[in-house]
Amino acid sequence: MHWAIAEAVGAAAYLARATGKDEYERWYREFWSYIHHSVMDLDGHSWWHELDASGRPSFQTWASKPDLYHAYQATLFPRCDLQFGLAVAASRGLLD
Repeated sequence: MHWAIAEAVGAAAYLARATGKDEYERWYREFWSYIHHSVMDLDGHSWWHELDASGRPSFQTWASKPDLYHAYQATLFPRCDLQFGLAVAASRGLLD
């Protein structure tokens, strides 16, 4: 499911900033690489909602494309002030 990898991006971004550990930065980049190569529909300019066990687009759970929320959120996580959740940071103009 597209939202799971978007949340993984957020977790890695937060952990990288909070701990300063390179391993989380590596996971952050690995997750984005996976998104780019498997989840993004480059022809359709969106993300696939779900993939099957072989990594191919699947429509078993949802028959259409996903909302923009999770993809957009994944791009904002690394810009978020660590003291606040994403919604609060965005509403207060605390994205760096």
